[in-house]
Amino acid sequence: MSDKKRKREIELSSKSATDRMDALRRHFESQFAPLRGTREKLSSKKYKALPEKTEEELSDQEWEGIQGIEDDGLIENVPVVIGFDATKDVPRSVPKAPRSELKYFMSSKPPLPASSSTTLPTKSKKSSDDEEDPRSEAEMLKNDLALQRLLRESHLLDSTSGKLEATGKNRLKALESRIQALGGKDITIQKNVPMAIRKGIAAAREERELKRRKNAKEAGIVLERDTTRKKISKKRQDRGGFGPSIGRFKGGALVLSKRDVMDIEGRSGSGGGRGGKGGKKHGKTKR
Repeated sequence: MSDKKRKREIELSSKSATDRMDALRRHFESQFAPLRGTREKLSSKKYKALPEKTEEELSDQEWEGIQGIEDDGLIENVPVVIGFDATKDVPRSVPKAPRSELKYFMSSKPPLPASSSTTLPTKSKKSSDDEEDPRSEAEMLKNDLALQRLLRESHLLDSTSGKLEATGKNRLKALESRIQALGGKDITIQKNVPMAIRKGIAAAREERELKRRKNAKEAGIVLERDTTRKKISKKRQDRGGFGPSIGRFKGGALVLSKRDVMDIEGRSGSGGGRGGKGGKKHGKTKR
C-alpha cells in the first residue's frame, strides 16, 4: 500500500509541475514569441489528436492561402517596374555658341574683348540704373527736407486740435522759421525796445524753449537740433577777448612758437627764408 501511495503522490506532483510549466509557457508566449521546442511538441500532439482524413477529402478542399493576410497587402509588396528614358530629360534645342567664339576657343590666341552686341544690353542696364538713381536720390532728399521741416515746426501744432496744417499765428511762425533757415533775418527782434524789457523777453523765450524740449524728451519725441546758440572757439575763450594776436601768455610771459617767430621774420617753413614776404631780397622785418 505504501508503494502505491508513493506512486500516486509522484504522479500528482509531476502533473502539477507540468501544469505550472504550461501556465508559465503560455504567459511567456503571450508576451513574446512562442518557443521552438514547445511549438514542435504542440504540433505533434495536435496531429495525433486530429482524426485522419482520406486523400479524397484533402483533394476536395481548396487552398485559400495563409490566414490573416489580405490580398491588398500582397499587391502592395509587389515591386513596381518604372521605365526610365534618358533622352526625355535632355532638351531638344541646345544653344550653340557662335563660330567666332569656337574659333577663338580652339586657337592658341588669347580671347578678344566682348563684342558690341554683348555690351549693348549691359550698357542699357547701367544707363537705366543711372537714370533711376538720381530720381530716387531726389525723392529721398525731398522727403528728408520735409521731415526736417516737420520736426522744426512740430511745436507749432501743439495748440491746434489734431490739424496737420498750421493756420493763423502758427502759419506766420512757420514762415518766419523757414525764412531764418534760408538765411533771412529774424523780424520779431525789436531793436528800439529798452534793454531791460528785451532781456525779459529773451529770458521768457528761452524758458519756454527749455520747457518744450524737456516735455518732448520725457514723452520720447525727437526734436530738431538747437542751432541758436553759437559755439565759442577755445582760442577766444583762453584769451578772454583781449589776448595778443601772436603767441600766448603763460605765467606772465609771452610765449612764441617757432611758427610765430617765422611769421614775424617773414619766412615760411618750407622755403628756408627765401620764399616768404621778407626773404633775402626784402630783408628781415622788425616789429
